Amino acid sequence: MSYLWDGYSVDLTYCLAEKEFSPYAECLSVHSREREVNGLFRFGHIFSRLERHREGKDGEKEAVSLLFHILANYDFLSGVTKQDISMGMQEEMILQEYYGSRIRTLYGKLGRHQKYVVLKYMEKRRVSQGRKGYAFEAACELLGGILYYSCKSRCLLIFIPAARGDKSGEDGGCTCEEVYELWKDLFLDYWMEIEPVWRRHFGIIGCDSTMRIGNLQIL
Repeated sequence: MSYLWDGYSVDLTYCLAEKEFSPYAECLSVHSREREVNGLFRFGHIFSRLERHREGKDGEKEAVSLLFHILANYDFLSGVTKQDISMGMQEEMILQEYYGSRIRTLYGKLGRHQKYVVLKYMEKRRVSQGRKGYAFEAACELLGGILYYSCKSRCLLIFIPAARGDKSGEDGGCTCEEVYELWKDLFLDYWMEIEPVWRRHFGIIGCDSTMRIGNLQIL
């Protein structure tokens, strides 16, 4: 099953399928630049009145293609939520270097899911009006990180179960250290001191899972 919005591009040309098309499929020949569409599948109330467009005049073909473009964009916007729109605005702010050129560069290297996570928690923070920063949640999803507060040094510690130079994400181009820097700049309050602990957990007295010989580090 394929739909009009599948693989949509403004560069494509759409036309009405005239023969030998499946009544259960909407968009045919999805690998060509000119795509035939079964106009009766979902848009019968529109195209049943436009049979004259099948006569093949160039102007009419252009009008039909334009109409399909409008319908494809309408489909897309109908499935977009208020949160999706706000997340898109957050992304635009990053790309316009509202947070600086370094953040824009690092963001561009993230994988698709990582970008979604960043934008999701930026939007949640905006909605909460600063009552919650979502640094902990974003660290968990982006880095598998765990945050601790050290009373002795009066700073935050974040344990990240990976090496600095390890690749982060399946489809991204960032190292774990680069994702950490992005997370720190976007979600952590500027006045907070934080120290990353990589790969091996530090020993916590009373927490047996962190007190394994050869598997811990002492800070």
